[in-house]
Amino acid sequence: MIIQDLKQKQDIGLVESGKMIQLTISKEGTQTLTEICDTCKCHVRNLTTDDILVKKDTDLIIKNSKGEEVNNTEARPPCYCEHCEH
Repeated sequence: MIIQDLKQKQDIGLVESGKMIQLTISKEGTQTLTEICDTCKCHVRNLTTDDILVKKDTDLIIKNSKGEEVNNTEARPPCYCEHCEH
């Protein structure tokens, strides 16, 4: 996990096998999840917590914001912007 303090926000980059998700927390407390290009690190799209939920080997029942059970067991696939797309 990468943690950097910036003047007006705090960015926490979550990197797993080259997959970048950025959490930005503003001074006012607004939290924004963003998908970042694995190659050039530019913004690709905004995410919700539902987009990144993963259920690992557990007996716990994990539900998304709609109350649906989460069955995704894999991390997000690599992400590339339009300019870097492979």
